[in-house]
Amino acid sequence: SEFNMEMEKKNIAIIILAVVLAASGIGNVMLAINLGLVELEPAEIKTVVILKGGGPATLDPVTTWDYDSFDVQLQVLEGLVTYNLSNHPTYEIIPQLATSWGWNAAKDSIWFDLRRGVTFHDGTPFNAEAVKWNFDRVQHFINVTGDLVANGTSDLAFPSSLYYDSAGTTPIMNDTVVNSEYNVTVNLNFPFVMFLDLLTFEATTIVSPASTPKYSYIQIDGDLVGTGPYVYDSYTADTEVRFHRNEDYWAPLPYFEELVFSIIKDGIARNIAGLAREGDFIQGVSSEMLPTFNSSIYHTVFQLAEADLLYGYLEFNTQKLNSTWRDALSHAINYTYIIEEILYPAVRAPPAVPSGMPGHNASVVLPVMDITRAREAMQRMGFGAAWDSTFPGGANEADWLAASFAFDTWGAALDLNHHDGSTSNQRVNTLLAANFALIGVDTDTTLRTWSEYLATGQFSPDDMDLSMVYWGPDYLDAFNMLDPLLNNASASNFAQLDDQKVLDWLALAAVTANATARQQIYMKIQSYLFDARLPERYGQFPHAPLIAGTAIDVHDVTLNGVTYNVLGRLIVYTMYKGNQSAV
Repeated sequence: SEFNMEMEKKNIAIIILAVVLAASGIGNVMLAINLGLVELEPAEIKTVVILKGGGPATLDPVTTWDYDSFDVQLQVLEGLVTYNLSNHPTYEIIPQLATSWGWNAAKDSIWFDLRRGVTFHDGTPFNAEAVKWNFDRVQHFINVTGDLVANGTSDLAFPSSLYYDSAGTTPIMNDTVVNSEYNVTVNLNFPFVMFLDLLTFEATTIVSPASTPKYSYIQIDGDLVGTGPYVYDSYTADTEVRFHRNEDYWAPLPYFEELVFSIIKDGIARNIAGLAREGDFIQGVSSEMLPTFNSSIYHTVFQLAEADLLYGYLEFNTQKLNSTWRDALSHAINYTYIIEEILYPAVRAPPAVPSGMPGHNASVVLPVMDITRAREAMQRMGFGAAWDSTFPGGANEADWLAASFAFDTWGAALDLNHHDGSTSNQRVNTLLAANFALIGVDTDTTLRTWSEYLATGQFSPDDMDLSMVYWGPDYLDAFNMLDPLLNNASASNFAQLDDQKVLDWLALAAVTANATARQQIYMKIQSYLFDARLPERYGQFPHAPLIAGTAIDVHDVTLNGVTYNVLGRLIVYTMYKGNQSAV
């Protein structure tokens, strides 16, 4: 057409002009560019895409206790101190927004000198007043003053028990005092030897006072403003979370200019997207797909030598299921099948404290599948008392399989929670139904989303009989594995265990400064609760330990600087492509 001919003539003229200008000097080339006679390709934005199975449950660090929310906050927020996750397996505490600190002789007061020249993403300065504002906000949401209004936007912070003594009555922090523009003192109500470890937890990371409501939570459609290497942009529910690089970051800038969490809830679809290189880092690679990633020249599969710190277990409703019920159920489970067929690659879970954490008790003998023992436990409660308990091949095999002892006891089957979207949980529940039928226990399932599960566990735990769940430490002391899960003052004690002996041991551990002595206490707790050789006791088997995962990360072969760590924390700051990190 005439139009196309004119465009071709124009393009040829521009090319000729560009060649002439290039020959006459760079200044003329720049003139041509500015006049629009020569078009440059826009610089490619360096973007990293993380393939994830879920989005954040909340943006607010004060009430966060799930990994998808942590993943968002860790890119945007920083604390006074943090773990050096690049130094495996030591993970020592290092400065972040604080540069130095020191204790008084009684170990109940600690001062922090703060980093100068740091600004929040909204341009406001970071200083001692900001630290006090944040710590006072934590105190508000753990209800130190007692005037917290439970109105849906300012209810009790989910991890509030972390900030109290083991009895759940006295807050660890008393107050925060501003000494100067860049120096604060935190006074404690009692010596708490794990306080620096506690400060590494996300709830005490620092948000901007200018952009954050003090007495209500940041809503899921709100803004998250910190000092970290990435600025939070947006969250599109079940689709993506977007960030961009903080160009005013106080440390070396990260390599990637844009960060995207691409959310693909379906595990198979997410794995396929990873194989198609639609993302750079793939979370939740299934055991079935792992060999395919291993054989791919386009992917790196990295496994730490140690099992990770994730504790996968079945939590029993201890208020409904007494110690004998829990003995029976714990010995009816086919743990080997779960480890080798359903949740592979994995190893048997520890007795709550991971094998790689000081204080782990390797001498504990955990329950294994023993249907005869499980039936004998049922008989101690009067169920099938005259039947042959032998398995397999007992004379009353058909009677055991036909029984419905749960319905006979409560008028309803034993209820198994099913996490919506979790195929592995569904498979475990199917196995449990078959296993429990061998001892005459009938089952049913209730489907819950993750948010529904958390709300049920926190506010109405009696509505759940048994649930499969994973727990990872908030900080690297075994106290944080035991106290949240086994202390009746904890919102995470969905098992509702209330054992005074355990509470006394936990209270003693919290004030035992000697690490070896403290670890001995942790070992006593594990033996008392989980050792199958001991005589029946009140608190036994609050959980059935299932699996400890293997610390495996899968990512694109071009992605470097991945911070492999057993804590399961996602650190994008250190990642880069090419030969040289920006960090």
